This record gives sequence, C-alpha cells and structure tokens, in this order.
Amino acid sequence: FKIAGGGSNSSEGKVATVEDQEQLKKLEEIKDILLAGGYFRARISTLDPFDKVVGGICWCISASQVKIDFQLLFEEHARIGDKVLLAENIQKSLVQMKCPFRLQSQQILFLDCIKLFPVVQWLVKKVIEVREETGDQIRVFSESQFNKEYELPQETAITQTKKEGQKYVNSVFNRYGPTRQYRVSSRRPSRVKKDRADEEDRVHRTLLEYGYGHLYTMALHTKPREDEPAIPGMAQGGPDPSKEQAELAKKKEERMMKSMAAVKGDMVRIEGSVVSQFVGLASDEIAKQGEEYSKTHEEVNQITTDVNQKAYSEQQHQRLVSKTQTQIDNQKGVLTEYKAKHDKLLQQVQNYQSHFDKITSECEELQTGINKMMQQQTPQNTKVLADLRALVALNESLKAQIEQFRNNCRDQKAFWDQQVANLGKSSEPVSDDRAALVQQTHSKDSAQMQKINDVLKSKSRAIALVKRKIDEVPSRRELQQYGKQFIEVYEQMALKFTETKQYYNSYN
Repeated sequence: FKIAGGGSNSSEGKVATVEDQEQLKKLEEIKDILLAGGYFRARISTLDPFDKVVGGICWCISASQVKIDFQLLFEEHARIGDKVLLAENIQKSLVQMKCPFRLQSQQILFLDCIKLFPVVQWLVKKVIEVREETGDQIRVFSESQFNKEYELPQETAITQTKKEGQKYVNSVFNRYGPTRQYRVSSRRPSRVKKDRADEEDRVHRTLLEYGYGHLYTMALHTKPREDEPAIPGMAQGGPDPSKEQAELAKKKEERMMKSMAAVKGDMVRIEGSVVSQFVGLASDEIAKQGEEYSKTHEEVNQITTDVNQKAYSEQQHQRLVSKTQTQIDNQKGVLTEYKAKHDKLLQQVQNYQSHFDKITSECEELQTGINKMMQQQTPQNTKVLADLRALVALNESLKAQIEQFRNNCRDQKAFWDQQVANLGKSSEPVSDDRAALVQQTHSKDSAQMQKINDVLKSKSRAIALVKRKIDEVPSRRELQQYGKQFIEVYEQMALKFTETKQYYNSYN
C-alpha cells in the first residue's frame, strides 16, 4: 500500500510513500490523537494523509500559544514547493518551541509516521495544558460579561423574593422590638469608680426593666462555650452553680423588683405618688382597676415569657446546627484522608501493571527477534547456520562440563583439606608414597583443565569468526530499506525533473 502526501494534480506525483504496516498503524494513532485533541478535520476522508497530519501539526502549534518567528501558512492540496517550505518552517518552529524530539524536514515531507508520532503526541499534550490554564479564566470572563447585560429568570425570582422577605423581616423587627416594661423608681447617684458587683447588678436590673430577666438566670445554668465570654455571675468551677448562688440570685431579683414600677403608655409610672391621686375614688372602682391591671400584667408577662422561650429554642437549634456542621467537616477530613490512601494504592497498582506490561512487551520483542532470525534462513546459509548451532551447543556443553569439573574440584579440595587437617591432628606421619600420589593426581587434573580451557578458547574464536561472517551478509530487511531509499530518491528526482520541465515549457 502507499500513503500519498501530494495534491490533486497528478503531475506533481506523490510526496511520501509508506510501505510498512507499522507506518500505517502509527498513522492511525496520529489521527486518533488529533481527534482527541480537537482537530476534527483529521476524520475527513477526502483529504490526503499529508494534509491531515501536517494540518494537525500546524493547528497544534497555533493552539499552543507559543510565539514563533515563522509563518505556518498551511494550504490543502498545495504544490511541492510550498510543502517543502512548510516542512522547513515546522522544523524551525519545533526547535524554537524546545521540542524534546528531533525531527527533520524530509521526515515531515515524506510522512515518516514513526518519527512524527511522538512529536504529535507532545504537541497535543501542550495544547491540552494551555486549555487547562486558560479555560477557567475565559469561562469566568464570559460569565461576567453575560451577567453585566442579562439576568436569568431564576435569579430575577430570587431577587424579588429576597426583597419581599427583607421587608417582612424589617416589619417583624419593628413590631416586636424590645419594650420597656418596668422602670426603677429611684436610682442611686453614679460613682466614679464602679466595682464588678455593681456592674453585674446594673446588667441584671436592665434586663428586668425590659422583661428579659430570665435570660440572666438561664445564663447562670448554662455552660459557656470556649469561644464565648463568661457570663457575669456564672460559676467558673463547673457546669452548674451551687444552690447558695441560685438562692442569692433569686433574692436579689426579688429585691430589685420591689424598687421598680410598671410602665404603660408614654412611660407613666404606676407607683406610690401616682396611686395617691386615686384616693378620692370609690373603693369598688379602685379594686376593679387593680384587678384589670393585674390581669393585663399577667397576660403581658405570659406573652413575654413565650417569646423569650422561642428565642431560647432558636438559639439552642442554632448551636445544634453548628455542632452538626463541625461533625460534617470532620467527616469530610476523614474522607479526604481515605481518598488520598486510595489514590496512593491505585498508583502502586498502576506501577505494577506498567512493569508487567513492560516485561510482556520485552518477551514479545524477543519472540519477534527469534522469528525474524528463523525467517532469515535461506538455502545459501543453511549450512552455516547448522554449523553455528552445533558450535553453540558445543560451547554450552563445554561450559557445563567446566562448571561440573570446578564443582568436583572444589569438593575434592575440601575433602583433601579435611584429610590433611585430620592427618595434622593425628600423630601418625604421612607416607611419601601417598604424598607423591596426591601430587601426581593434582598435576594430571591441572593439565586436563588447561586443555579444556584451550579447547574452549579456540571454539569461542571460531564462533566469533562465524558471527562476523554472518553479519557481513545484509539481511532481507536491510535490502528492503536500501531499495526503499533508492525509490524515494528516484521519485524525488522525477518530481523535480517534471517541475523543471514544466518551468521550461511555461517560459518557452
């Protein structure tokens, strides 16, 4: 098969030719990478492979937002001269972008997909990184520009509801604001230096005047949080005050209430000086007014107590919500830790998987090399290969014999060392005949080992010589590469000759 990079003009011929299944596989992978990166013109079937690949490279260089000093004017179905100029500009641009993979202009022109694949992969990764850096910024900018001129229907409804709710909240605050119910009949003159007990009395008295005296009592029975200031009068040694403090607080509240008078209307005091004005009235009417006043006072106190209890319940609910939110945040932290552990374990699994894949690929390459060597066998070199196999088998056999002989010698040496040690310990002298026998055996074994080493060296030299002779004969794949290069040079010369001939015809 052939992959042509030329234009539609048949006179210009074909720019690049790929005659290998691996080249076609890499071409398909390059198309898939460009489609994944966002260059969808790679799926147009009417375009040539050169236009798809080189067009995708130019698009990646432009989308990476790197300033280059060359113009990449890509045009589909261009002439051979424009393609040569474009290939040279792409090569210079990649050098300026500091591409880690070296690429020549003729590799781009003749569409060497094996060399182009890592370059395209690197460019697509760079485009994706640029999108991740600028994508959020562009999205936020577009949303801000949209919000300046337009508003979504749900946002309009939320704004209207918020305005109405704010009005209602303001009306509730204005209607149920704090109202003064009591007033101190006579106040002592203020002192320049006020101690802490006097300040606590003034706080308690002010709460009683506005009907919130129970808040002071509840504060005494509530343990403050770590981030809240201490309540005046609250016990600091434990969560509950003592009985004596509770009794003192109750007596102090009763004593303060005796010095206060109820307030009604525009701060009218209902005290002894005002009651004296009603002495002239009949006793029945005075009793009736007193009952009405007592009844009204009880109703007001009941309403105030209900409102205060509701406020206290809301505070308790708010504290419970805050505590629940803290627990949720803690659980989120635990979840984050488990996720980190999971990611770490997943990374280890991926590393083991990649190591396994690497070993598998190496095994496949070894099997492929063995198959290729088997395919290189021809009738001419059958005899040489048979001799090589025999020499290799002999070499392996000699190595095994040498290893076995060494082990045997090692065992015998250990045995004789033990015998010598035993003889040294014993008082019996060693006979001269036995020593001579041992020396003779050692000399004989050493000579035999030297002969085996000489034979092994000669066989190794013969094997190396045969290997060099085999390497001097070019293989079938090398001959195919030579033929491929010659065909490419011939096609390029033919294209150049055709182009020059057209120039002569146009000018003459």
